Amino acid sequence: SMAIPNVAVAAKTGTAETGNGARANAWAVGFAPADDPQIAFAVVVEGDEAEPTPHGGTVAGPIARALLEAGLQ
Repeated sequence: SMAIPNVAVAAKTGTAETGNGARANAWAVGFAPADDPQIAFAVVVEGDEAEPTPHGGTVAGPIARALLEAGLQ
């Protein structure tokens, strides 16, 4: 999740097939605060041998939240 207390985040996550077997990429894009944007982000996590099909909400989303928390301090 990208939820941050008292900050409205405009975001979209997703999982995209790569066409390379069962591999997928996880992504998250957006900006915050939604009503007065101060920071924009795009996170892509490529599937690999250890995790061939990462998902946007569970893999890229928490990375995006960490970026937002650091960037909005």
